[in-house]
Amino acid sequence: MVASFVLLLLLPLQGQAVSLVGGLTDHPVSDPETANVAHFAVQAYNEANDNPLYIREVKLIQAQTQVVSGINYYLTMELAVTECQKSFPSNDLEKCQVPSGAEHWECVFLVWSQPWLNKLELTNSTCKTITT
Repeated sequence: MVASFVLLLLLPLQGQAVSLVGGLTDHPVSDPETANVAHFAVQAYNEANDNPLYIREVKLIQAQTQVVSGINYYLTMELAVTECQKSFPSNDLEKCQVPSGAEHWECVFLVWSQPWLNKLELTNSTCKTITT
């Protein structure tokens, strides 16, 4: 009886995407705010790793958001090692060329945003080497 009642409650939702509070929601990769968060993630990743060369974004593959005490951005990105040495600081990674045969990675970044505090924090990053 209870199962039938639950089924009747769920029937109107059939075929519709349901978003749960605190659940992940797909977010457009073309959104300017997402692009800003992705730029921050790459910058923070460059500061945190010990690679002597800068790494830059090749492509933002997927973006998802989660409402918490702020917004968690889950960003899946393709990154590549550039020719630019970290010993020569570069303000614009777009000017750093990716050489032919450079190592490429697929990374998932978790960035926590609290826009009312103007706060962004890279809280997790996981990368794996990929072949292009």
